[in-house]
Amino acid sequence: MWINSKIRLGGDTKKIATKTGAEMRTGYCFADTGSDDFPMSIVAFNNMADELARYHKGDALMISGNLQANNYTNKDGVEITGWQCVLDSIAGVKKQRPAFQQPKKKPESFDAGHSNFNQINDSLPDKF
Repeated sequence: MWINSKIRLGGDTKKIATKTGAEMRTGYCFADTGSDDFPMSIVAFNNMADELARYHKGDALMISGNLQANNYTNKDGVEITGWQCVLDSIAGVKKQRPAFQQPKKKPESFDAGHSNFNQINDSLPDKF
């Protein structure tokens, strides 16, 4: 089944070595369904894996790809259905981490001896 969905990454993606040497990345996310978040894993290969590596935990993305059901039995003998999307396209919506910014330069300290402070014509008395 083909899907287009807005997702939020639940963690940083992981690079996995394949037998053929192709680049592969996996991760998990939560798809926005309108009322609830739908958990699923994501898989990307080659150029799409390079693109996925640019994003980190908490980033919102628009994805499209083939959604597959993976059935397995857990250690307690319960059959579980997990969902996985093999990515065909990715578009970044919002990065959670702000870009690094250089600290602002501290203002120069006030030096009364080198300013025009003493030249102000002040009509206040010296003593009260």
